[in-house]
Amino acid sequence: MFTSPALASVGMTDQQARTAGIRCDSRVLPLAHVPRAIVKRDTRGLIKIVTDADTGRIIGITALAQDAGDLAAAGVYILEAGMTTDQVANLWSPYLTMAEGLKLTAQTFTTDITKLSCCAAMNPHRDPYTGASSLATSVVRFGSVRDRTLLR
Repeated sequence: MFTSPALASVGMTDQQARTAGIRCDSRVLPLAHVPRAIVKRDTRGLIKIVTDADTGRIIGITALAQDAGDLAAAGVYILEAGMTTDQVANLWSPYLTMAEGLKLTAQTFTTDITKLSCCAAMNPHRDPYTGASSLATSVVRFGSVRDRTLLR
């Protein structure tokens, strides 16, 4: 089955974890908070991380996104390594990639990511320069500012 945006999952869902007797915790990050999704003008979707509540170890990742398959591929390595949300939240992640969304989702376990500096804190529905309430305006302004910075 194909969907748009794509759907991909690795590991367990929270329901599967509870059925297996694992006390779990989960967080969902809408793509409206992922800078790459904002720039691509496709914020449909989400990233969800499920953890073992006792250890913080990530036991499942689900992505509903244009690049869900790429996120799932990264998720395989995260699960295979037995990483915790703290480890993923504190690793370097390339800026302006969908993989950064995994890091941001991991950060939601301990942080309100809307309060982070730079683009992660940008409200995608309010233009940071004019205050206008428009996702399209924010994306265009964000892209043009970034392009001018890179050209200097």
